[in-house]
Amino acid sequence: MAGWPERKNEALDVGVAYDAMRAFLEIWWRQGNCSEDEIAGLLGSLNRGHNTGPLDPALWDDWLKAVDVARAGAVGTPPLN
Repeated sequence: MAGWPERKNEALDVGVAYDAMRAFLEIWWRQGNCSEDEIAGLLGSLNRGHNTGPLDPALWDDWLKAVDVARAGAVGTPPLN
């Protein structure tokens, strides 16, 4: 992936960013990814190079979905998919 994907420059306050990460992890968990090895795999896939998005581009889409959920105030309100 060359450079950051869309929406990179959107601003989030600290509370919304926290809620977005929680929503992101819940979405990911609901997809059946919950073992210790899978969490380690997720962290590896979230790594990024200089000025690029995550190594796994699909995670960026999941993150944007989580941001939208957090902005809507719907964190913890099933379903998050």
